[in-house]
Amino acid sequence: MNLTLRVARLIPPRWASSIAALQWKHPVLGAAYRWARKRAVDRAGIIEHGVGRGLHIDASGANAGYLLGTTEPAIQRLFARLVSPGDTVIDVGANIGFFTLIAARLVGPKGCVIAVEASSDNASRIRANAHANGFMHVTVRSEAAAASDGTAEFLVSADPTLGRLASISPTTNMQIGVTRVPTRALDSLFAEGVLAPPNLMKIDVEGAEVDVLEGARRLIASARPVLLVELHGTNAPVAAALRDARYVAAVVGSSSDVETAPWDAYVVAVPEESASLLDVVREVGVETKSAR
Repeated sequence: MNLTLRVARLIPPRWASSIAALQWKHPVLGAAYRWARKRAVDRAGIIEHGVGRGLHIDASGANAGYLLGTTEPAIQRLFARLVSPGDTVIDVGANIGFFTLIAARLVGPKGCVIAVEASSDNASRIRANAHANGFMHVTVRSEAAAASDGTAEFLVSADPTLGRLASISPTTNMQIGVTRVPTRALDSLFAEGVLAPPNLMKIDVEGAEVDVLEGARRLIASARPVLLVELHGTNAPVAAALRDARYVAAVVGSSSDVETAPWDAYVVAVPEESASLLDVVREVGVETKSAR
């Protein structure tokens, strides 16, 4: 084990998350953090902290928090409370599979996890990570979830967490290329019997959240899953889509409503008829407020 990773292991998870957040506020700290990250996590290893502790993951070149287990601690806690053995979870924008692995552990071999990931390289990594943990109940779909079926340009980044559809933005950070990817509406996959009705669906798609929700109208109306949606400045249209679907929402770590939440906030949304599920959200220390 290299010295950088040894030091990182000694840092409490809460401190590690705070240090990671500072990289975006201070250029010098950002450069130092990225240097340390490359030395510590440009490798495969075992998740050190959090709900995924002990799972194998190849985090090469990716977010340091994946290997350290410090990525999105509140979302990890929500997964632990909201996902049960035997459940079906759909991870849309699964990246290299950090939350896919956590979901696979929580649902167990009688459950099912479907990872939907536009980057073919990331999709291959998810398959390898699932295999490394013996998770035969993980299915990986190498395509972009969208409002409709077709193809689209995808901007490839050197950082596997930053790829995005060109229809969302003409550029992305650390861009190294452009490729075409298949797009599928989740409703199409549901109608074809490819997707089982999910209990929970996580959506992290770098600005394409509304398109994913639009392409999943029938699936959401039928299955009524819990939705975990990371915003990317898409506050107002996401709030409108949730209202149309008859969902109420909580903003993770804030008492704001969805429209006024930080541009990169995580939103937890539950069907109106299951609003009591928000009590679970309160129990893990997440502020709640109606999407209305």
